[in-house]
Amino acid sequence: MSVLPGDPFRACPHCGHRPAGRREARQLCADTTVTWLEPGPDGTLGEAHHCTACAPTGPVIDLACDTCGDGPLLCYAARSPSLSDLLAAARRWLCALGWQATGRCLTCPACRRAAPGPSTAR
Repeated sequence: MSVLPGDPFRACPHCGHRPAGRREARQLCADTTVTWLEPGPDGTLGEAHHCTACAPTGPVIDLACDTCGDGPLLCYAARSPSLSDLLAAARRWLCALGWQATGRCLTCPACRRAAPGPSTAR
């Protein structure tokens, strides 16, 4: 949903909810910065952004960077593919965006860039 020029408040990109005032607008802004990964009918993951009113309910897996704690939320519902298939798809999605996945450790692109390289001291 688009916002008209001069409109001081954004609308939720998923359900179109518009905030009633500045406080609600700040909350909406914070809510919609969260990336949700949602499985489609064919098992592929799609990226979505929600306000509190339309955020998915049910099991959610936090795919947080082990360094900074940021990352998307993965929805897992009864209609989802198996959990292992869903986690593998999420791992592929993250790696395609520059995340590093080593075992159970996830590192976002920003933390990978900030990490010191191998020491050259002897």
